[in-house]
Amino acid sequence: MQAPLVAVTDVADDRFDAVVFVNDNTTELGSNYAPIEEALTAYTKVFSSGLRLPGNISVKLVRCRPPFDPGVLHRAPLRFSNHLHLQIFCPTGALNTDTADIRNVYDTTFEGFKRVVSMGFKSPMLCVGPLRSASHGFHWMQPRTLLLNALLGAYHACYTPLEVREMLPEKYPKVTQIGVMGADELLLKIASAIEEGRWIARDVGGS
Repeated sequence: MQAPLVAVTDVADDRFDAVVFVNDNTTELGSNYAPIEEALTAYTKVFSSGLRLPGNISVKLVRCRPPFDPGVLHRAPLRFSNHLHLQIFCPTGALNTDTADIRNVYDTTFEGFKRVVSMGFKSPMLCVGPLRSASHGFHWMQPRTLLLNALLGAYHACYTPLEVREMLPEKYPKVTQIGVMGADELLLKIASAIEEGRWIARDVGGS
């Protein structure tokens, strides 16, 4: 079934080989995300064009290993100050527009984890940033709601159809575990239970 979820308190946790960071900005992230902000700040300094945040869904890669590759804007190799994980920055775009809602977070995380899977990483960590561009007075902007939807988007990207699991067992599982920054055990249990039902529904619907 779905990969187990692991609560994480440190973005530099070496149990994980990639960091998927979902947010609407690259600055003022807070102390918990200091290594991520340092890497993104370094990115904007290396490339004079800076890191442009599109309004639509997109994925920007920040590879944390030398050498630099200035010819590829969206795959610039950078180094975290204290570890060598891969970081994938997934900008949601501004969340205070007429069309923005929780689906921005879900879809952006889905695309980020699709990229992680395609690159062969097996133990990604999900980090959802402060997401300050919309009022946290909205129910869908509550931190637990945002994190739950991001988790479901990540799980969706890691799903392997039943037929593929049966015919090509080497393709499964896509990931062995998912770290979740700032999550509590209750939230992880809820996300896992929801995904178990969605997993079964996809298996039945696709067969």
